[in-house]
Amino acid sequence: MKKILYILLFVPLFAFGQVWIFDEGGNPFDGEYKTAQITAQSGEFPYHESKLVINLFNQNKVNVYITESGYFLSTSNLEVLWVFDNEPNTIYGSRYHSVSNDGKTIFFSGIYSSDPYEELSKFELIEKLKKSNEVSVRIKDSYSRNDVKYSLLGSSRALNYVLGDYFHQIKIQQEKEKEILEEKLEKERKRKMFIEEEFRLQRPRLFSIFDKYNLKDNQVNELLDVLKNRAFREAYEFNEIINVIVRRQWHELYTGENKSGILSLELYNIEGDIICTLRDLDLQTISPKYFKNKNINY
Repeated sequence: MKKILYILLFVPLFAFGQVWIFDEGGNPFDGEYKTAQITAQSGEFPYHESKLVINLFNQNKVNVYITESGYFLSTSNLEVLWVFDNEPNTIYGSRYHSVSNDGKTIFFSGIYSSDPYEELSKFELIEKLKKSNEVSVRIKDSYSRNDVKYSLLGSSRALNYVLGDYFHQIKIQQEKEKEILEEKLEKERKRKMFIEEEFRLQRPRLFSIFDKYNLKDNQVNELLDVLKNRAFREAYEFNEIINVIVRRQWHELYTGENKSGILSLELYNIEGDIICTLRDLDLQTISPKYFKNKNINY
């Protein structure tokens, strides 16, 4: 009976040191905070009680860090590896934010996997901490190595306590940003379709504009491709283009010598006003020297 009682008393005390602790507080100087942490189950003395901590300051700054796991001058030779028990065949490396001034705390901006390569934010790291039962962490640099394990049992409750409202706000913000991005992409898609259709209709007329240069068809086609591809960025309309002047564009190389270089296109409307100039055209089928003695260019 005494042996049974001894065992029952021993197990809760042992487990107590490995449960997630979460709390909140603050002061007028530093602001409000919420924090959750777990102490390592194992590790090399004297760093066998390192802590994995996640906290939120003033509802807008989230920190993920490991502290009391060693002494580190910088992240240059530091390597922190993660293996989650529900992904035993995947080793994640760390993306670092900084090391504390006293060298005892490593702040993380996220993790990454190597095969295939994928970067995960610190929020995705937090989600992995919530979905696993245990994570093994190896912390090493040029002088030391420490392998620790953190229990993740109860992590979901602790992290939801700290970040629940914040994650809800982030989710709303992400949904708004997604809607804005989708609207932008839809506008771009419609704009591209409009450009493609207008170009198809105006192409024969635009082709004839270049007759004065006596170019080959493939050369004119390359110039027309430039007009079509630049239209999305420059936002001109094909039906506005009445005349195009091709010019040799001069530029000064690092030698200090003036060299004949790439081409530019000047687009004009019916009033003779310039619509825009398409510069820095490095064409495959047309040499700038072709336009050297073309009076029409000057």
